[in-house]
Amino acid sequence: LEELGLPLGPLAGFEERQKRTEIAGETSPDDAARPTAEALAHVFGLIALLPGARDELRARRSTLGELGRAVGRCIYLIDALEDLEKDFLRGDFNPCLERQDFTDALAISPARVETTATLLVEELARVRARVAELPWKRHRVLVENVLGARLSQHAASAAEQARGWAREDDGSAIRRSDSVSARTRIGRSLRAVRRRRRSRRLSCPFCRGHRRR
Repeated sequence: LEELGLPLGPLAGFEERQKRTEIAGETSPDDAARPTAEALAHVFGLIALLPGARDELRARRSTLGELGRAVGRCIYLIDALEDLEKDFLRGDFNPCLERQDFTDALAISPARVETTATLLVEELARVRARVAELPWKRHRVLVENVLGARLSQHAASAAEQARGWAREDDGSAIRRSDSVSARTRIGRSLRAVRRRRRSRRLSCPFCRGHRRR
């Protein structure tokens, strides 16, 4: 894009902005997703400026930006749900973790998991709406499949997975600990839960062949 002379200035320092936004136990899922959403909004908007872009597409630059913003939020929120267990065990930032009352410990927050899942549903609806508005001359079916059906399936799978971990936590049973042995016990417990779920899925004739990423 830079070789084509397209303006990439707004992307400078993106990683640092994202890092500054992510304050453990404080930053909400909505706020945490904002830097990624804005970066993708700019990138998608540049599609209208590519050499050979039709006037009809150039006129829809703002719609492309809105699509990119929604896609960026979806990507960030899906990653947050998918990485919840790993981030919790490693003590890394995740907007679905919150600090417990009267302690400095982080725990999986069922409320934040539900907030993230709800935000995903809203953003997926925006993605579908923006895709429908754009004047695709080719590949409409492909774009609708990738940004519609597949992204929605990915989001639903991630939400189901995170809800399972939140139920196991139940707000008190699982805590982030400075003890390596405690983290090890928690990890074994969560892996055992995951194995049981996988076993149940494989035993269901409607679920066979479905694999999570």
